[in-house]
Amino acid sequence: MAETQEGAEEQGPGQRRWRLWLIAAAVALLVIVGGAAGVLLLWPSVSLSPARAARLPTASITVQRGTVTTTVQATGVLVASVRPALSFQTAGRLREIAVDVGQTVQAGQVLARLETPDLEAAVAQAAAAVELAEARVALARLGSQPEELRVAAAVVEAARAASIRAEDAGTTGEVAQARAALQVTQVRLAQLRAAAEHDEAAAIAAVTAARARHEQARAGARSEEVAAAAAAFEAAELRHRQSQAGVSPEDVAAATADLRRAQTEYEQTQATEAELRTARAALAAAQARLDAWLTPAPAALRAADARVAAAKALLAALRTPHPEDVAAAQAALDQAQTRSAQLLDAPPVAAEDVRAGELQVEAARVALEQAQTALGTDTTTLRSTLEASVKQGKINLELALNSLNRVRAQGPTEWEIRLQQQAVTAAQAALDRILHPSAADVAAAEATLAQAEIAAAKLRSPAPQTVAAAQLAVIEAEAQLERLRAGDPLAVDIAAAERTRAQAQLERLRAGDPFAVGVAAAQVAQAAAQLDRLQEGDPHEIAIAAAQLQETQAQLDRWRVTRRFDIQAAEAAVDQAEAALAHARQNQEYDRQRASAVLAQAQAQFDLQRRGPLPEELAVAGAEVSMAESQAQSARLALAAAALRAPFAGTVAQISAIAGEWTQPNTPVVTLVDPKALRAELLVDETDVTRVQPGQKATIALHALPGTVLRGQVVAASPLPTVQQGLILYPVRLAVEAPPDLAIRPGMAATATISIATQENALVVPTRAVRSQGDTRVVHVIIDGHPVRQPVQIGLVGNGLSEIVAGLQAGEHVLLPAPPSGRAQLMEPGTAP
Repeated sequence: MAETQEGAEEQGPGQRRWRLWLIAAAVALLVIVGGAAGVLLLWPSVSLSPARAARLPTASITVQRGTVTTTVQATGVLVASVRPALSFQTAGRLREIAVDVGQTVQAGQVLARLETPDLEAAVAQAAAAVELAEARVALARLGSQPEELRVAAAVVEAARAASIRAEDAGTTGEVAQARAALQVTQVRLAQLRAAAEHDEAAAIAAVTAARARHEQARAGARSEEVAAAAAAFEAAELRHRQSQAGVSPEDVAAATADLRRAQTEYEQTQATEAELRTARAALAAAQARLDAWLTPAPAALRAADARVAAAKALLAALRTPHPEDVAAAQAALDQAQTRSAQLLDAPPVAAEDVRAGELQVEAARVALEQAQTALGTDTTTLRSTLEASVKQGKINLELALNSLNRVRAQGPTEWEIRLQQQAVTAAQAALDRILHPSAADVAAAEATLAQAEIAAAKLRSPAPQTVAAAQLAVIEAEAQLERLRAGDPLAVDIAAAERTRAQAQLERLRAGDPFAVGVAAAQVAQAAAQLDRLQEGDPHEIAIAAAQLQETQAQLDRWRVTRRFDIQAAEAAVDQAEAALAHARQNQEYDRQRASAVLAQAQAQFDLQRRGPLPEELAVAGAEVSMAESQAQSARLALAAAALRAPFAGTVAQISAIAGEWTQPNTPVVTLVDPKALRAELLVDETDVTRVQPGQKATIALHALPGTVLRGQVVAASPLPTVQQGLILYPVRLAVEAPPDLAIRPGMAATATISIATQENALVVPTRAVRSQGDTRVVHVIIDGHPVRQPVQIGLVGNGLSEIVAGLQAGEHVLLPAPPSGRAQLMEPGTAP
């Protein structure tokens, strides 16, 4: 309640009627006593005798200094400032409620718990993942073992030997053989063609001669026939001389090529240094594999155990789905279905409109890039124009993007609807896989676990047959190396015999063919006899000549057919040899490239193992450990979040769930209040609210606890009013300081007195000693026992006192009217009423 300058004390909103009644009563009282005091008020200079003054119902008070405080009083209730509705962060089944309504709890006390088997399994799985990641880091830091380096080096040597063999295959391998075979077939074809030309000419000449002889025999010997016979005789002699001179150069070339081939085959029977290196590398690799089986590396054992643990965790997850996975999948399905329903409910947008907007955005982006490029390369005075073009391009791009966003905001496209429907199908399938994993997935997980266990057991205790096979491989590699060092006697002998045969054939061709010489001599004798017969003439020669003509013609026809087939076969052989050579060259190039690639890969792997892990690889492995630890921490936090704890000490106000229910995230379970964190919600009259400001101090009296006064402070004053019973009131909030030993509860009725202003060390008099005469405020100062009217200037008014700014001095005595009861009350100097 605020003190007015007239001294009337204002009541709260509920006592406005009493205030009006009291004002009316005061007016009546003033009328009654007006007659008695009129003389004093109208003539302040009138002096009263001591006896008469003593009979007046008045008292006096000494003007002194004090504190004046202006206040506003309002009623309201106490409200809890902290009233959180606590909920779980994850979905789950409520196992228990550990508190009751009205129970006092301490900070950190468990209020409720969820069922946690799935969360505990997730923590175990995350811990296994951390161990697996740490094992990988240890394996990466350990690097390659000596036996692994030996194996890698052996692989490099084997690859290098294979690469050398592939490079040498052009002179000693399939390509060389194909090239030699092609040369042989080409020589044979050339020989056939040369012999065909020669033999055909000879056969035609024989037919011509036979025909001439037949004509001559019929017509008698003529000089021309005799000349022809003589020519035939000379030709026969020429062939005889040629046969005596030796074979053709083509035959010698073919025999020489045959000798080279035999020499190559003989040289191939001898082991090369590359083959010896390959054999030694194979022996080293076999020995390294045997050592690896006999003494497995510790890192390999740890990795095998980690694979077994991971396979077990995967199989356990398939056999017993985690509730949080099921809940997450169900939430994803619900979200996808909700989004799909929203898209179906929204009006669809034409795909061509979206595409047109995208094209506009792309065109604006291209134009902006072109303008930026031109600006970056321009050095002329047009730079300001180009900068303006760039700014305009940015504006156009922003406008196009806004237009595209507006088109997309109008509704979904058919493609988005189909994608969302596919997302719903995928979410349903994911939920089905979690709830009902397929037998194939379980079987695959079991197979993976079995394989991991078998591999670990095999690594620790290799099978005897495996060790025996590795030992046998070592023995075979050693035997192969010894065979290469010693050579193959049988192959050497065969190659030497073939080389001797080819050498003899070449020598025979170079020395001449006695049989061919004999045939040529017989032809010479026959031509000589024919010449003699033509010169002598013989009737029987006609028949013989006719028979010879028929025979030579038939031989020519048969020869032509046979020779044509032979040449075609030789040409086919040449084509086949050329194809074989091309194929051999392709195989050689393929083998060379493959061997080179294998060598490069083996060398890179060896270098990688020899240098050890890179810092980046260790960083990646460390990051995997950190990620696994983070996931493990998340799993532990999820397990800890299954217990709902009190964030502060307080009282349970409400319980919104029961044990056994399925609760969702952000669903209130327990409502907790802090009885010590209180505020007062007041309703202040419209005449007083303008003087209320945040930060002002206040005292609060509780109706339920008489005599209890609390301290408070104005926090906020609402600018919006509320109307109650025709009165306009404004809500005001106070922060309340509640002692811990008081049994204060929210909802208690309270009356607050707000300190509006305070003036300390002020010259004060009781407010009822001040009177108003028009616009002037006066008091009656007692001078020599007589009251004298004294105009004063009033300052702050409150708590029954008025500040005297001017008109009085400390120590003066002021006339104080009697209390409303009509009885005089004498005040000692320096005291207040």
